[in-house]
Amino acid sequence: MGVYEMKKALAVVMIVALCLTTVISYGGYFDKEDVTDSGILVRAETFEDIRLALKESGDFDRDDYRTGFSALKLYGVVEDASGMDMGVMPESVFNTFVDVEESASVGTGSFSQTNVQVEGIDEADVIKTDGEYLYIAAEECIYIVKLIDSEGGLELVTKMYLDEYSRTSNIFIDGDRLIAYGYRWVPRVNVSDNVMGGAVDNEDSEIILFDSSLSKISTDIARVDEGIWFSEKGMSFVKIYDTSDIENPELIQDFAVDGDIRTARKAGNFVYILANDYVNHNINIEKVAPGDVMPYYTDSNVEDGNEIMLPVEDVYICPVNDAVSFTTLAVLDISGRFPAEIQSFMGSISEFYMNDESAFLAFSEWNWEDGTRKTNLVALNIDGMKVAYRAEGSVPGGLLNQFSMDEYDGYFRIATTPNDNSAGSSIYVLNKALNVVGSINGIAKGEQIYSVRFMGDRGYVVTFETMDPFFTIDLSDPTNPYIAGELKLPGYSNYLHQIDKDTVLGIGRDTQETYVKNPDGTETVVGFVQGGIKLSLFDISDFANPVEKDSFVIGSEAAWADALYNHKAIVFDRANGLVGFCLNDHSYYSGWYEPAAKGAYMFDISGDEIEIDGIMESEVIHYSTLTDSKWNPVNHMERFCYAGDNYYYLQGGEVRAFDRATYEEVDALSL
Repeated sequence: MGVYEMKKALAVVMIVALCLTTVISYGGYFDKEDVTDSGILVRAETFEDIRLALKESGDFDRDDYRTGFSALKLYGVVEDASGMDMGVMPESVFNTFVDVEESASVGTGSFSQTNVQVEGIDEADVIKTDGEYLYIAAEECIYIVKLIDSEGGLELVTKMYLDEYSRTSNIFIDGDRLIAYGYRWVPRVNVSDNVMGGAVDNEDSEIILFDSSLSKISTDIARVDEGIWFSEKGMSFVKIYDTSDIENPELIQDFAVDGDIRTARKAGNFVYILANDYVNHNINIEKVAPGDVMPYYTDSNVEDGNEIMLPVEDVYICPVNDAVSFTTLAVLDISGRFPAEIQSFMGSISEFYMNDESAFLAFSEWNWEDGTRKTNLVALNIDGMKVAYRAEGSVPGGLLNQFSMDEYDGYFRIATTPNDNSAGSSIYVLNKALNVVGSINGIAKGEQIYSVRFMGDRGYVVTFETMDPFFTIDLSDPTNPYIAGELKLPGYSNYLHQIDKDTVLGIGRDTQETYVKNPDGTETVVGFVQGGIKLSLFDISDFANPVEKDSFVIGSEAAWADALYNHKAIVFDRANGLVGFCLNDHSYYSGWYEPAAKGAYMFDISGDEIEIDGIMESEVIHYSTLTDSKWNPVNHMERFCYAGDNYYYLQGGEVRAFDRATYEEVDALSL
């Protein structure tokens, strides 16, 4: 009998209060005894312990077959995951423009930085600037644009191509380091195109390949009536480049791990990556092998970049688990000189919060019988590449986004909404051990949370059904948090940002309630209609009585801004009291809802009224008229930033420079 069965009874009892949907496989910095003593997490001694945990937590009864990739390597159909050695960079990666005219750069003047949740903890984005260069991640390549002078001059310095199966999603920059991450895959492979016949024995399984069909298969291969197809092998990559020679960046570390990268953070010289890898349900759980389910990774600093499977003996399981997937946390030193530290958690991470000392992983757990859900939490201590388990806990309800979590002065605050919002939302305060020490329940019954922001010993929550209650929350006593004030007004805020001690900015939507007349002449609210994009300035100087001192609505009900759901798309210029984002308004055009007006807008929020400071207008593109040649990823990116005296607006495949004082276009560069 494995350790899983021996400890199962105890774990099931304790799971009611603390179930952590977690498998942990830790590197050398992890103190295994901390987890072993927790009573919930169980260290696997053999793969059988993992298999039994998977069997209980997942539905593997669909059939005996799997559409997988490991069999391709097992049976020699393909040599590796990408047609080349994993982790080895192709000889020709960069298409660089070496004839760059030497001239003065913008230099050390002011420049915008990515809007982040926690000061000092950077978040990856598609566009970054260091004041001298723009760095743009556009899927198959990365552009580096030199900001030549204070007049807005632009020069394309480097265009870094990735291999044909890789796509960059986001980047970090730090001095002479560029860190890019994204996704790498291999197209589906038809076995009949590679193997014309023969048989392979694998213990008690026999594989017979003939013509284009398969008569008997192992757990690794999918059967189809005509042709044998394997799903693509998906891995997420992290590439660290030395950009000291900006025209010829050098790849100094290439790391990849199974799954999709969900989020990333950077603190000092270290990057923290979280990737989800789902276990395929189409496996024979009775005969499954470790290679069928365990995550793999590659690291150019380890074993020449060959694939490595996470060791079974380093896996920790929670016996009762709804999510059959691995969430891998990888920590990389941006010097590129050290192997990544890797930790893998079973369960699909829903949100992640990090500050300079702690990290919190949130996993959603659903009870399909009664329709409820809770959020399971793992707290980790962070010190560079050293990541140590601290605590685990859970709270009822689910999270909106990363802003639903925060740690301050040793206490963790989290805002949740239950699946059935009739009971209202809650805010919980937890101590270092992730035990609840204080809470507020029943917030805005019948509504759901639309935005949250915790700032020091204060919090702000917006809920919505047909009106927007803006709540101020006093968290100064962790054991007795309470709602200090409430303001009801039309619309809602998707994002909240504290401008100063007396002012909070909200970015969201305008709305108007709709009514029906009753026989007695009274009116009943039955819903709402959506309006344009709304900016609100909340005066919180009287914390118990917040007021909206001004609001500004722009665009129609069809207007859209990435800023509504991506805080990194918002640009703040604190020195001048400005905030901006890109906006597209739409109208019905030739059977499509297409842009009618678009541009990058900067708003002055320094006074008591919100005003448009300036607009960087852009060409309206009708997507229905685009030819295939114009469907290039960079053509559909729309973001901006500033450096020195200019704004730099990426739109329609161009970088356009605008004077920050006059908003006049001074230069443009086609990518």
